[in-house]
Amino acid sequence: MFVPLLLMLLAAEGEAPRPEIAVIELPPPVAPDLLRPLRADRDYKSWVRSSDYPQDAAREHRTGAVRIMVQVAADDRIERCEILSASGGGDIAALPCQLIARYGRFRHGLAADGSPRGGTSTLDFTFRIRDRAVPLAEPPAPRFDGTPPGPIDPLDLVLRGASIADFPNDTPSAMLQVNAQGRATACMIEASSGSDAGDIALCRHLRGVAFHPGMNRAGVPVAAPLLAVVSVQR
Repeated sequence: MFVPLLLMLLAAEGEAPRPEIAVIELPPPVAPDLLRPLRADRDYKSWVRSSDYPQDAAREHRTGAVRIMVQVAADDRIERCEILSASGGGDIAALPCQLIARYGRFRHGLAADGSPRGGTSTLDFTFRIRDRAVPLAEPPAPRFDGTPPGPIDPLDLVLRGASIADFPNDTPSAMLQVNAQGRATACMIEASSGSDAGDIALCRHLRGVAFHPGMNRAGVPVAAPLLAVVSVQR
């Protein structure tokens, strides 16, 4: 009799509401003059911890949402953090820029000619108190209403003989705009190779690949986006 009661108490403790902070970097707008947009480091979600939740807000069960814009120089220095919108109280509104100043790390963008470029990153912070593990929904990925483009030869998405210095990441990817003739007219790095030289080489390679164009519902070739994931072989 006592064992089931103990288990019920433990379960109740496990489901006790707890504060949580989640952060999502908004996708950068497509810019034809950019080869790689400025982005937060890949581990940016580790910049926030539940223990950072303002104590008064947690005690009062206050929740909120804060959107910030971070201005970053071409040498990766954080120049400015601006609150674009906020709810939940001043202590919640102030925290994201404090966390950025303490932990924020960003990687500069690349212009179409390969030169470093600064820019802005927009991040959404959600402060909530939840009863159980319900993950925050990621923003939906853009979808193409039709048949997406794809490489005529799938082996064209394999990059051979690349150096580990240029490609520390062996599965980089880029968002392409493929025209109705099956050529990539725009290339923006999605997952970096790990180096500026590698990202420049990746887009150069993808611009030379022949693709099946996307098709609309009527079966007519049209310009369409494609996330191209490349496998790097040393």
